[in-house]
Amino acid sequence: MGRGSHPASISPAEGPPVTFWGNLVTPEDLTGGRIIAGTGTVNLDGTVGPVGGLRQKVAGAELSGATYFLVPQQNYEDARAAARRIEVIQVGTVEEAIYFFQSLPSV
Repeated sequence: MGRGSHPASISPAEGPPVTFWGNLVTPEDLTGGRIIAGTGTVNLDGTVGPVGGLRQKVAGAELSGATYFLVPQQNYEDARAAARRIEVIQVGTVEEAIYFFQSLPSV
């Protein structure tokens, strides 16, 4: 899975740990074939930290056809304000994001 090969592609800023994860699990394994977008920094303890540019990121996710947008708790209100057609899901940890994926109904 190379960069740009899927809407959930891995960017160079995410570094080796995410690249390794991306080579073990395909986006379809996590999303059941849905387009799901998200943003945030991931700290060594598994917490998800805030980022900037939410308006543009939410707009891009909507244009790509994503139905859900995962966002750090600190950015939730800004993301909701920018969202028109996408459901914004707040996550505080990587575990919460994984739980969200596991809770999705089958398609």
